[in-house]
Amino acid sequence: MVVICGSIGDKLVDAMLARSRETKRDTVLLHEGELFSSCPFSFERRGQHARGFLRIRARIVNLEEIESVVLRLPRLWWPAEGFDLQDQMFVYHETIASWYALFESLHCSVLNRFGLGWWLQDGGYPIELRARLARGLGLTVSNTGDDLVPATLKPTPRDSAVGVESVYRARGISVAAPGCGRDLAAYLVGVEEALWQWERETGIALYRIDFERNNGTRVKWVETYPLIEEEPTDVVTAVSTAALAGMMSMQQVTT
Repeated sequence: MVVICGSIGDKLVDAMLARSRETKRDTVLLHEGELFSSCPFSFERRGQHARGFLRIRARIVNLEEIESVVLRLPRLWWPAEGFDLQDQMFVYHETIASWYALFESLHCSVLNRFGLGWWLQDGGYPIELRARLARGLGLTVSNTGDDLVPATLKPTPRDSAVGVESVYRARGISVAAPGCGRDLAAYLVGVEEALWQWERETGIALYRIDFERNNGTRVKWVETYPLIEEEPTDVVTAVSTAALAGMMSMQQVTT
């Protein structure tokens, strides 16, 4: 089973859902509210081994049946208003911690396998991702005030400012966004091993890199929930196809 956690109307989710179903794979879409409020689960972990199940609607799904997971959560869920604020905060953190533990225990492909900082809305998480990627590529980061991130991590569209060029990455495939120069694309080919290393270390395999290209090349931002609503169809197709194909090939290797 392929489990896609996301929202209908998200162009990337819609494309991946359609692509997965075209392959005749058993595919289910869970929106964020359903995942956190109406999808009970149980699992036991001993060392590197985990066993358990999810109840998706009326169906019991053993963890061993899940061949891949896509996480595209907008991070808008909050416990019901029937709780007071203190209880809401407790329920929120307990729910998030439980799902983080479950996804970490899965041996299948998880796209993206976010760190705990993402789950807890830690504003320092994207800053650290950007810094690690820049170091791996031998670049510096932009000094543009982006370190002042909001308390809630929100997905962003591609930066269309003059001097900013962007590239999407999906399971080791680079997809140039409109306006990306050929010299930048060629540069990324030369640092492919560094990109792969960063992806292995962070668990992030679907993302967008924004480069500032005025007077050199700097890493402006790394977006782990790239919004592609305004991108051309060919870009959406290329990103979704690479992401899903990569997950399926990983499953073939591990089964």
